[in-house]
Amino acid sequence: MEGETKDTLFVLAVVLTVFVSAGAGIYLYSGADSPFSVIVSESMQHGTESRYGTIDAGDMVFVRAPSSVRIQSYIEGASTGYRSFGEYGSVIIYDRGPNLNPVIHRAILWLEYDEDTGFWTAPFLKEYGDFSCIGDPDGDPVGMTGILQIRNIGYAKQSVSINLDLLRHESGFLTKGDNASTNPVLDQSSDIARNNPIGIEEIRSVPTTEMPALGSVKMYLQGKGDAVPENSWSVLYAQLYVVAMLFVVMMIVLDSVFVFLEERRDRKKSPPTPPFPVERL
Repeated sequence: MEGETKDTLFVLAVVLTVFVSAGAGIYLYSGADSPFSVIVSESMQHGTESRYGTIDAGDMVFVRAPSSVRIQSYIEGASTGYRSFGEYGSVIIYDRGPNLNPVIHRAILWLEYDEDTGFWTAPFLKEYGDFSCIGDPDGDPVGMTGILQIRNIGYAKQSVSINLDLLRHESGFLTKGDNASTNPVLDQSSDIARNNPIGIEEIRSVPTTEMPALGSVKMYLQGKGDAVPENSWSVLYAQLYVVAMLFVVMMIVLDSVFVFLEERRDRKKSPPTPPFPVERL
């Protein structure tokens, strides 16, 4: 019995060490205060149904600190080929100020403000090409003023515009939710982030991985289940089934380990077998 207790404690210690190490590794790799975030709005959906590879209400995302990743805008991603969550560019979670919920939207364009000239510069916008600016009729995104219009943005190929003269005079991202119906304009043209380019210091984290529907239960318990796409529940059940199967496999492996340890203990207790028969005279 004493040997079985030691074996049990050994296996439990191994399992506990694995889980603790994995948890610590996740936090270290994330670099964010909380490595996971539940999506509670429909602003990033590409339709009415939950889809793998896009951010839907009820999903959970793994996030990283802004300092640990390279953030690319939609316009830059269109040139470099970088995509995340079904579209060009990075998705960011940014703060809007005290008593306001953070927002998870896509970075559309980085605007650089020149304090000496009072003009705006937009790297990669010239490579994108499909834009116009009233204050810069030559189509060169250096020294821009007035109304900037960018066409064919996102899966819905929307056109968005912003009055550069009204923006706060600080460099930052123009941002927008992917959902064409709930977010038809840039955040900086709406009350989400009115005239406020999102600077690096305002970015809380950068989502990198989607875990479909894993936040649906939390939303349901909070009374926000109506925002979750109906097919999210079938996606969640499928994932729970996979987790259950992995749990069964883990139990089988642990049982095999117990059997191995028990057989080894029994061999140690058994008297040694002579290598050959001993004749008695």
